Amino acid sequence: MGETARDPRPRTIAVVGPPGAGKTTLVQAFATASSAPPRDPEAARALLDITPEERAHRHSIDLGVVRLPHAGSALTFLDVPGIGELAAIRPVALAAADAALVVVAPGERFGPELVRVWRELDAAELPRIIVVTRCDDERCDLAGTVATLRELLAAHIDPVELIVDDSEGRRGLLDILEESVVVGAGASEHREPAQVSTEQVQAAARDQLLDDIVPEDDELLERYLAGDQLAPAELIRALRSATRARHVAPVFVASGLARLGIIHLLDVLDTLVEPRTPATGTLRALVLAASSDAYQGPAATLAVLRGELEPDHEVVVDGSGHPERIHQLLWPTLPKPSPAPRAAAGDVVIVPRLTAAVGSWVRGPSSDEPLPDPISRPRPSYTVAVEGGDQRSADKLQQVAARLALEDPGLTIDRELETHRLLVTGMGATHVGIVLERLSRRSGVSLRSSEPRTPYRETIATTVEVEGKHKKQTGGHGQFGVVVCRISPATRGSGITFVDEIVGGAIPRSFIPAVEAGIREACEHGGLHGFPVVDIEVRLVDGKHHPVDSSELSFKLAGALALRSALERAGSVVLEPITHLHLVVPEQSQGD
Repeated sequence: MGETARDPRPRTIAVVGPPGAGKTTLVQAFATASSAPPRDPEAARALLDITPEERAHRHSIDLGVVRLPHAGSALTFLDVPGIGELAAIRPVALAAADAALVVVAPGERFGPELVRVWRELDAAELPRIIVVTRCDDERCDLAGTVATLRELLAAHIDPVELIVDDSEGRRGLLDILEESVVVGAGASEHREPAQVSTEQVQAAARDQLLDDIVPEDDELLERYLAGDQLAPAELIRALRSATRARHVAPVFVASGLARLGIIHLLDVLDTLVEPRTPATGTLRALVLAASSDAYQGPAATLAVLRGELEPDHEVVVDGSGHPERIHQLLWPTLPKPSPAPRAAAGDVVIVPRLTAAVGSWVRGPSSDEPLPDPISRPRPSYTVAVEGGDQRSADKLQQVAARLALEDPGLTIDRELETHRLLVTGMGATHVGIVLERLSRRSGVSLRSSEPRTPYRETIATTVEVEGKHKKQTGGHGQFGVVVCRISPATRGSGITFVDEIVGGAIPRSFIPAVEAGIREACEHGGLHGFPVVDIEVRLVDGKHHPVDSSELSFKLAGALALRSALERAGSVVLEPITHLHLVVPEQSQGD
């Protein structure tokens, strides 16, 4: 694509799309564009899918980050896993990106995952460019793919390239704005004049595209309506403006495996994508990825959205509160990271020895500017209980699981209240299965997984007023505490509410917190059915104390006895967990 004035700052592009479309193959092709095409699909992903789990499952699991110097600047690609259960990282990647490259494969039935991706791009207000992969395949139906995308996504989706074959059977990509054909693969890629036989199909696609992009410039629109000939550079500027404003999603074609159109696509991205955030201001960065190595320790990958970052600078990670010194910066280049002297707005860098959770914000230590709200991510909902044998194994599992939770925004780790087993909650069975593989590999512990106990809870059936009395006489000081409580059921999800209504000093103020602590502890131990007690309101209305024998322990035990007495008198109700399910059904799939 021809040269036009552009912002020379680095840019970050999120590579998204449905699973199996060829995202990782395409990103690796960008990084190795001048080399020979790989022998097989596995080699086309080998530099990015590097973990044992990714190689075993043959698809991306983690966010891939690749920096590529290009045309005097740099493009950083964020390769987002396509499988829905592994896409909790996608909102984080979109928050750091300047644009999205939506990768689709021709001839496939696009499912709900593509619609979900498109809606997330809308919510992030992110410009997008579509690339149809596998254009070297003779069965690649670009026109049919574009028509399907228009119907499914209800957007202005216009091809800027067409697939053509010359008289010698060579496959090329016809650029309808510059009216030339991109042929060759890798280092041999070049342009040739368009053949006369392509003019008719080119004219129809060109008219459709110009109708959508020319209105971006009033002067250009007047000349277009007047029948003037518009220069390619003018049309490219209009396309860039329409793409940035999200009025158009331009479609290009390429083949990561055959290296066809890869260098041209890099030029397209360099021309059309512009930085979204201002370069100046205090440091603000977003943690895109985190890792931990047994020998090299933790590391975090940061997207610098504003300000600058250099070695020996101090930063504060959201939630930690204390400054940490940056010792080294690395560019995320292939086949291995390379030293970075500094990072400015638009750069993505690896920071060794920095512990941070994916999705957290990083700022300078002297900045008192409030950080943005946490990035909204899908909530994990699929849980398994995990055991590892003896206590030593359980402690090791807990440590490794906590580290995995920092690295994976779709993962939460908890303890089962009744059995103290480790609870691993992820986005689905596939996701949790991969987490368990990693947990076992990193900890060296053989795992046993099972279904967690259903988290039943119970609450009091009706309002009742009871007395809790703890009286014990021994040699010397005894123990004495009496409380009178009115205990009622409360609204679902309200937890335990404690209200102090003591007047006249019936119970000294110093003992009232002990009453509350005793009631809360008794609720955790369980009610009549053995499940934790929730959603109750406790009003402490009266009591008695002894000037010598009363103590905090006496009133704590009296509070626990009051709860037990209330449950025995009023009865309790077992509460089952309720799951809220939100369904989105396309209109064409709905019945009458």
